[in-house]
Amino acid sequence: MKFKKLLLVLTFTISIIFVTVIGATYAYYSTSGGSIGGTTSNIGNAINVVFNNSDYVDFNTGVPISSSDVETMASKTTFTLTPNNAIINDYDISADIILSNIDIDNDLKVSDFKYRLECIHSVTGNSQIFNGTASSFTGNSYTIASLSTTGSGNNIFYIDNNANSQNYNCTLYLWLEDSGVSQNSLMGKHFGANIEVSSMMKKR
Repeated sequence: MKFKKLLLVLTFTISIIFVTVIGATYAYYSTSGGSIGGTTSNIGNAINVVFNNSDYVDFNTGVPISSSDVETMASKTTFTLTPNNAIINDYDISADIILSNIDIDNDLKVSDFKYRLECIHSVTGNSQIFNGTASSFTGNSYTIASLSTTGSGNNIFYIDNNANSQNYNCTLYLWLEDSGVSQNSLMGKHFGANIEVSSMMKKR
């Protein structure tokens, strides 16, 4: 009887240790992989990411709006990307901005449901805009922007080597755009996703 009791206690203790180790490992890899839950986190020592509210987008479509009303009437999620000043002179940096864990009503996988990602550099004031529609959301995740210090045009991750501090202030807009015909079947539909920032750095 004593042996069975000891065996039970040992089994219970080992189970607790196993769950704790697995939980800690999962948390580490989630963070290092670029999933930021509404907090401040440094991705791969290259970019610091801060979501002003939450990284989760939870949106139900309402009345369709015109493209001219996006900035004032669309759903907004804001976040900041800040490069690590200690490495910007020696490393090339890239960042993918991704919608992951996409949960979308099938009726919304159309061109009338739109997104716009706008990132503005704090020093230059330059704005980079990425537009798209939900017709591209065919899988569980979708990359809405790819930025790199070796990129060009709209895809460059601009670094001012003379600035003491700099960042990109980003806003993701989501909206149902007025098409001029009845869109009643698209109203009151749900879209949800996490915004992830996946970053890499490469020694020059």
